[in-house]
Amino acid sequence: MTGLKSNRHNLGEIDRFLCPLVGTCLTLKETQKIARHFKYVGGTSAYILHIWIIEACRKLPPVAKYVQKFLDRKYRLTITRIDACEGLELNLAWQEALKEGQIAGAFYAITTREDTPKNVLNEVFGDIHMMSHLQGAEARAELKEYGQLRQTNELLQDRVKRLTGQVEAVKIEREEYKRRLTHKEAELADLGRKLAHLEQELVSLNTGQEIHQLRAANRELTARLSQEKRTREKLEMRLMQETVRQLPGICPAPVLDAPYEASGSPEQTCPLASGEKCRRFCNKLILLVGGPERRESHYRRLVEQDFGGIFLRHDGDCRNGQARLVNLVKQAEVVICPISCTSHQAYHCAKKWCKKLNKPCVLMLNTGVGALTRTLMELAHPAGSCEGVEICEA
Repeated sequence: MTGLKSNRHNLGEIDRFLCPLVGTCLTLKETQKIARHFKYVGGTSAYILHIWIIEACRKLPPVAKYVQKFLDRKYRLTITRIDACEGLELNLAWQEALKEGQIAGAFYAITTREDTPKNVLNEVFGDIHMMSHLQGAEARAELKEYGQLRQTNELLQDRVKRLTGQVEAVKIEREEYKRRLTHKEAELADLGRKLAHLEQELVSLNTGQEIHQLRAANRELTARLSQEKRTREKLEMRLMQETVRQLPGICPAPVLDAPYEASGSPEQTCPLASGEKCRRFCNKLILLVGGPERRESHYRRLVEQDFGGIFLRHDGDCRNGQARLVNLVKQAEVVICPISCTSHQAYHCAKKWCKKLNKPCVLMLNTGVGALTRTLMELAHPAGSCEGVEICEA
């Protein structure tokens, strides 16, 4: 090991190593800075600047001197370490620099020394030359890998976007589930309150208090309903009696305990003078709607001979219209309908017009002569057992 070397080649004198030296020891930014310093106005690409600075170092001593001072300052420590080596030690220093990654500074220090052995220069230049090839291949591989990585990155970015959208959808769905859960919890709390109330009611039912209260109320309402029904029946009976009493020409008669006989029992109870026969309905018109055709003569004899009325009859057939039936209802004082032998149309028509004209409409449950006799007796003696205003069971 000897002292530091001060004698170095100028850059313009290093014709063989100038291109790799400039390309290895100067970065693109440093080359651009030197070009601006010397007011270079040519091309700005990396290759054009590289060619310009090589030619300038060869032909323009100020440029070569400036670049060399710049590199001396940049690699001062490495130059000091390399200059401490002699002969074959330079080769060992170079190998150490390769391991440590101090290639550019060691390459500058070794190639600019005036006493560097030729074989060392050739070895250093060979390593730099092969590294340039290897770096080119690596650069091409890296560019290829970079393209693949860029495509992969684009795919990953697209996937990230999709996953981001899915995450947002999941967040929205999660919020919806949370809202539903809150609603269900509120419903559950409400059901819990209702269940507690029902349990209290169940306890009350188990004690029997409410059942006893309901049964007592039911008995009271049932008794009241029965009383109201009896009151209603009495009122309906009185209404029918008053309606019959108001019929003009009907003689009032007391209630008969025995069944009525058409042969003369009315004469014994009639309030008229002795020997004067009570005709009951006094030639008032009695309309019979429906009934069997074969019994019409019996109906007529009963009404006219036994009860002193005038017999009118409608066969209950309204297929040709209701005008005749309506006209007969208007003429009659009392309308009798045997419901088992009368059309619904005739029955509803007679009932409607009797209600409109305020006339009694008596319904018989069967068509026998005996049923008509009892009906006429009820009309003549309204204190009888007629059930209801409109329907007289006979």
